[in-house]
Amino acid sequence: MFKRPNSIFLFCLLLLITVVFAYFNQQGILLSDQYLYAKNAYLFAEGNFELSPSVFSNRFAVFIPTAWFIKLLGMEYWVVSIWPLLTFVLLLTGTFFYLRKQSPQIALWATVFLATNPLLIKLSADLLPDLILAVFTTLAMYCIQLAQSVKNTVSAFRWSFLFALCFIIATLAKETTAFLLPFIGALMLIDCIQKKNLRFWLGVIVSGLLLGGTYLAFYQLHTGDLLYRLKGIEQEHNISKVWSYYGSSTFEILARLTYKPLVFLLSSQYYSYLFFLAFIALLYFKKEQQERSFKVFWALYLGYLLAMFWWGSTSLKGYNPMPLQSRMWILLLPPLCIFSAYTLVHWKTYVNFRFPMIAFCLIALACIGSALWWHHDWEAIFALYFVLLLAGYAVFQQKISSGWAVFILLPLLAYQGLFVFKYHKTKTAYFYEKNLIRQLTNSTDNLVIYSDDKLAGKYDVYFDFAPPSGLKILDWNTMQKVSFDSSSKNKLFVWINRQRVKELNTRYGHQLPQVLAKAIEGKKPVLENQQVAVYEITK
Repeated sequence: MFKRPNSIFLFCLLLLITVVFAYFNQQGILLSDQYLYAKNAYLFAEGNFELSPSVFSNRFAVFIPTAWFIKLLGMEYWVVSIWPLLTFVLLLTGTFFYLRKQSPQIALWATVFLATNPLLIKLSADLLPDLILAVFTTLAMYCIQLAQSVKNTVSAFRWSFLFALCFIIATLAKETTAFLLPFIGALMLIDCIQKKNLRFWLGVIVSGLLLGGTYLAFYQLHTGDLLYRLKGIEQEHNISKVWSYYGSSTFEILARLTYKPLVFLLSSQYYSYLFFLAFIALLYFKKEQQERSFKVFWALYLGYLLAMFWWGSTSLKGYNPMPLQSRMWILLLPPLCIFSAYTLVHWKTYVNFRFPMIAFCLIALACIGSALWWHHDWEAIFALYFVLLLAGYAVFQQKISSGWAVFILLPLLAYQGLFVFKYHKTKTAYFYEKNLIRQLTNSTDNLVIYSDDKLAGKYDVYFDFAPPSGLKILDWNTMQKVSFDSSSKNKLFVWINRQRVKELNTRYGHQLPQVLAKAIEGKKPVLENQQVAVYEITK
């Protein structure tokens, strides 16, 4: 007979699978926020970084660790994803060992849910602040909860310093941590009234003042303004219709503050199944004081996050709710995974909640149906699997074995398997454009390329931020006229990324200028792949 593998072995195997998934999710450096963080990391590694009010140059926890890897391994597209992957591994490791005191099974299942979540795996191969924020914020919450049972002074101060360190790193990644300050303040106030954990909170205050004072002193030293970053945050506004609600009608704002977040969460391929499973665990609290206080802490944290993301504002100047974008709500995932793990481990215990579960399943099905019908969000089908599982349990609860839990992972693993065949390091916008632009520059010395504003401003990423001197890429939106002078040594090309041109036209009304449209009319591309077509217009 084979021995059942222990949880440590399964955890190590899970880390290996996570790294493999992250490898196949590598999409290169996109011409968006990822480009700006990668460029700052490169400049920092080269010693040419200059501080500016831009949010992208002040999120030090994103690009400074990345700069160290660039300094060590050189500027390559895969190097910039090492830091996000390491933070993801840190989250999995911290979660597993944090929850082992509760139960090895709960620890393993919570880690499995984190490791197989499509959003987390995608972000583990992408240089963005959201995963880094989620990792260190969650670790900070682990420190607070663990400090509840600390008795001696040394341990209390150790956890307080670790909390302050994790929280400041999360803040240096993204300023969303400001949302958590009222929650942390409330916990501290309650403990002080009850005269509990006073040494921990004293350590938090001292460590916070020390680390926060260092942060502010840095700006005083480099800019002469102690509140430089705080003033920058106050002035920041994202007026994009995709990422903000500025200019929205009263009806749109009302919908956003009432039912839309529920539809978003329950129809999301990243959140829905976790909400369905976590909901069951939230209905049931054991009488044992230790487990009860543990679940109350995480239930309060989850409820607070939902309230802040549902009704809070991302701006200090005006009311602007959090966009319904998956990565913006990422802080919800760790507590949801913890409660989902409780549901799977104690499945047979939760048999007395049949009717609440049926009611919840009906609401969930209504939300998913609305997503499918009104928004044509076909990814919502992913959520149907889990709702039907819960509905089936609610109706046939006495006949279903707890062994069904393994089937929860099948759609998750199948979803990740698609990435293995979809990307494989060639089939993304980054690699499509990089291959063609290098092929073009290798065959021609002096080039002038007319393209959209995104490529014109960020094309140096395809040459590891060191483009050839004979290459110029101009934004066709700012051009006055095109010179077709045949005596010029430059060869002229028009670069059309079909997907991006369509997106820019839909969002901002940017179109290919008529003079270029006429110049390429009837011509065949000199280079072409699935996304990009390159036309020569030299006369």
